[in-house]
Amino acid sequence: MEAWINDNSNALSSKQPRIVTRPDVKYALILWFRHMENKHKTMTRPMLWEKQKIFKDEFGVPEKERLSEEACVSSFCKAYKICEHQQHGEAGSVDSETVDAEQKYCCKILAKFTP
Repeated sequence: MEAWINDNSNALSSKQPRIVTRPDVKYALILWFRHMENKHKTMTRPMLWEKQKIFKDEFGVPEKERLSEEACVSSFCKAYKICEHQQHGEAGSVDSETVDAEQKYCCKILAKFTP
């Protein structure tokens, strides 16, 4: 790998290095995001801003070390390929547990038929 890097030194220069000033806040935000994702909860950028602010308060990050929430969350979303999707109509109000139960029920019925 090192030989390839030495031969293709410009290949790595296309990526901009990410500077993380508070890895503890970033790690807490990642854990919270994954937890909410596993619960199939909808998250928005304002929710990420608020949660990041709470984590900064809990970890005692001084004001001089705090970057703007928008810049941090945008960088966080870009790094972890997180994007927002607009839910229209009833899609935003559907109970995910009911959907899972109905999917299992449909699979059970469809299993009786040959493809």
